[in-house]
Amino acid sequence: MPRMMSDFTKEELEKFTPFDPKKDDQSKIADCPGLYAILLHPGSKLPECGVTYTPCMVTYMGQEYELVYVGISTKSLRKRDYQTHFNRNNAGKSTLRKSIGSLMGLKKTYRSENEKGKSSPKIKFVDKDEEQLTEWMTDNLLLLFKADLTPGEKEKDMIAVLNPPLNLKDNLNFQNKPYRNNLTKLRNDRSDLE
Repeated sequence: MPRMMSDFTKEELEKFTPFDPKKDDQSKIADCPGLYAILLHPGSKLPECGVTYTPCMVTYMGQEYELVYVGISTKSLRKRDYQTHFNRNNAGKSTLRKSIGSLMGLKKTYRSENEKGKSSPKIKFVDKDEEQLTEWMTDNLLLLFKADLTPGEKEKDMIAVLNPPLNLKDNLNFQNKPYRNNLTKLRNDRSDLE
């Protein structure tokens, strides 16, 4: 049976709560399942990679932002958003970190010694680059979140409506396909792996 599209619209983001990693404490983020969106602060830009994309502009609290990524957490928004994305974690556990770090050209390394020699090893960035990535994300990104006990199918609806450039999985929009293809290539590049 085909999935019915929800009535999700850009305006739904007005019901989300903001979290600014530069000034807010992680306890502000709901410790429950839900939806989230990642925006660039006004004046911020994603690192350039030689391929341009059409940005998704959204208005939140009367201010215009560029939306770059959406996601869900089936357990804890706080753990997923703060501890995995913003808290000096390793990029191997965060698609968002892996994408932005790849755009920045950060140096990759194995997540553990056990990954060496595998055909598809799990990777992260070297420690100093992970710190640089955390700093960039803290300075440039704003998180919007909304508690939702059944976020599952809503993520696909958000991706379809918003076409965030950093969402690779389930993003079928042709508009930014060359950008997403290039980002996938950068993420999969293992030429500098140490």
